[in-house]
Amino acid sequence: MLPRKRNYNYIFLILGFLCLFGGIFLFTYKYYNRYYLNQKEKENIDNFFQQQIEQVTEPEITTEEINSINDNSNDSVNNTVNYIAVIEIPKISLKKGLVDKESNDNNINKNIQILKESDFPDQEKGNFILVAHAGNSYISFFRNISKLEEGDLIYIYYNYHKYVYQVSHKYNIKKTGQALISRDKNKKTLTLITCQSGTDQQIVIVSDLIREEMFHGI
Repeated sequence: MLPRKRNYNYIFLILGFLCLFGGIFLFTYKYYNRYYLNQKEKENIDNFFQQQIEQVTEPEITTEEINSINDNSNDSVNNTVNYIAVIEIPKISLKKGLVDKESNDNNINKNIQILKESDFPDQEKGNFILVAHAGNSYISFFRNISKLEEGDLIYIYYNYHKYVYQVSHKYNIKKTGQALISRDKNKKTLTLITCQSGTDQQIVIVSDLIREEMFHGI
């Protein structure tokens, strides 16, 4: 019976090492995958700001140059995400690109989503509405927005302009698939919405535009 017991111990030892190395591999993969995604996000945001600067300051491109760009557009594969705007919230160290409302990537399970009912920041008396997940996953971009308080600043970079919003109020609503937004309809506003993990509640944060300026770099 003793040799059989030793065999069992040997098998358990091997299984223990396999579990240990499997856990290390999964942890390492998750870490480097998140690092890679963060680096790509930084590159895409940098590209957005660079394009904004170039299109504001560079001279007009001629028709010949446009044709040349179009002719060479298929020479290489471009995996860069084309952002139309960037949101920055200094208090919670959030800076994230936003894709066009009609894009397949404008999805809460991929990015911060621009609701189709939204008005863009340059629309008079409009309401720019953004939703994202809270929680602990990589796509939980609004995990910390509950920390925002009245007076905190939020920046939206869009169409060569920087829009500066100030949090005016926040409140909770039940998660029903619809959100009643309480705002001053005579002002341009920004509304952020996310779920509160482990509850049937959503948090709504409403900010008013306090100034708008031409974008000159970041």
